[in-house]
Amino acid sequence: MLEQLPVSGSVRQLLDSRLRTDADLDAFCLDCFPAVYRRFGKGMERTEKVNLLLSLEDSSGVATKLRTWGLKQQPHSSKQSWRWLVLALVLLGGLTAGGLYVAVSRLGPDVKQSPAATTPAVTSPPASIPRPVQEETPSASPAPPPSGTNSGNAIVGSPDAQMKNRATGAAKAHGSVNSGNRIEGSPGASITNEAN
Repeated sequence: MLEQLPVSGSVRQLLDSRLRTDADLDAFCLDCFPAVYRRFGKGMERTEKVNLLLSLEDSSGVATKLRTWGLKQQPHSSKQSWRWLVLALVLLGGLTAGGLYVAVSRLGPDVKQSPAATTPAVTSPPASIPRPVQEETPSASPAPPPSGTNSGNAIVGSPDAQMKNRATGAAKAHGSVNSGNRIEGSPGASITNEAN
């Protein structure tokens, strides 16, 4: 009995150094000592499992199996690590590609894509911010406005402007009424002409 204590103590230290996690201890016992593993209960602490193993099995046999099991497991765990790393990289690449696909599909079919495009998407300003005036270049010089009442009026470069012309019966007697009015480069502008 006195000789077994130091051997059990050294085997306990060997178990702790080689099998660092509780899952490693479970795997070792399942592979090498299945009868002991079947006696493990849910919620059993690691120390209880080690005590059960050392009380049911010979300490030198546990040490021998631990050394050979550790040699078998090291290449396997190395391969497992590489498999997990490759799997993680493949999943990360897939998620990145999927995210890019979703982002591009939300931009719409009219957007032309260039592989080196790094500029952010341009959005139109809210309606409360005045838009810059886009001047139209007249194709020919406009004709001189006709003379008369409310004639030759123009809205140029004034978005959403409104002009209302009204001529009475007395104005009609003096010549043309509300003629030659025009809108240039003024989106949303309107002219209303009335003659009474």
